[in-house]
Amino acid sequence: GWEITARAVPLDTPTEIAPGFVETIHSGALVPRETGVKLFSEHRDVIGVVTDTREENGALVIDARISDTQLGRDVRQLIADGALTQMSIGFLPADDGQTVTRTETGIAVAVTRAILYEVSVVPFPAYEDTAITDQRSNAETINERENTMADAAIDKLDDAIGGISADVRAL
Repeated sequence: GWEITARAVPLDTPTEIAPGFVETIHSGALVPRETGVKLFSEHRDVIGVVTDTREENGALVIDARISDTQLGRDVRQLIADGALTQMSIGFLPADDGQTVTRTETGIAVAVTRAILYEVSVVPFPAYEDTAITDQRSNAETINERENTMADAAIDKLDDAIGGISADVRAL
């Protein structure tokens, strides 16, 4: 597998989604679907799962695992190449979870409570202030862990050799 961390959507930031249509998703509004949030490619195909959601620095931030499927590998390569760099979300507002207001220039929607169903890797997001901020393979994580364990073993071995050397000198 492969993992990403991303700013999925800015919070408390009015954004013109389409001409005359401004949407604001408020802090605390997005609740992950009870059975889990899926990771999609361009809102069409499931490519993995969202493993964590949290609010940080004015955004909904996610951690996600991309599955080792043909489409997952294709998306991972496009991310690595910089062709796919941004995110978009799929959500369903609660019955009383949004306010729609007519303005002089169009419509303003404030989302205050909604179920988050999916997060998509996309080339062109509705909210520009999104980004994949980190990408890593499970192999990299495993290698880092193994290197840390190897370093600790080497340190113990050095200590043991140092003790043996001292004992030999004493003899």
